[in-house]
Amino acid sequence: MGFDIIGDIHGCYQELLDLLNELGYLEEGGLYRHSDNRRLVFVGDAMDRGPASLDVLHLLFKMQDADILYYSPGNHCNKLYRFFKGNKVQISHGLENTLAEWQRLPKKKQSEFRSRLSAILRKAAALSTA
Repeated sequence: MGFDIIGDIHGCYQELLDLLNELGYLEEGGLYRHSDNRRLVFVGDAMDRGPASLDVLHLLFKMQDADILYYSPGNHCNKLYRFFKGNKVQISHGLENTLAEWQRLPKKKQSEFRSRLSAILRKAAALSTA
């Protein structure tokens, strides 16, 4: 089993899908699997700057549900997490794009998304201290 390490996606979902295709991953039920049993590892910022941060994060949520997510979040993800916790953060450097996407969701979906992001980041933090 090998790993493909992908860093700083920054909300570029279509480019991510293109890269996965180039690497030989095939979509199966919303997840991406490799015929050689390779695993995806994401490091850094999954969101901000690109046009589809929520799509990237929803893919990570699906991978977490399937227990195949290897992810070390970056500072942009931490900033959104702090925003969701009610901390004062500067809405800049792409965060405004992600928040605009999130605010277009119905209120219930906003709440679900906030909970899911928090769960991913808590799990990543727990793994980094293990």
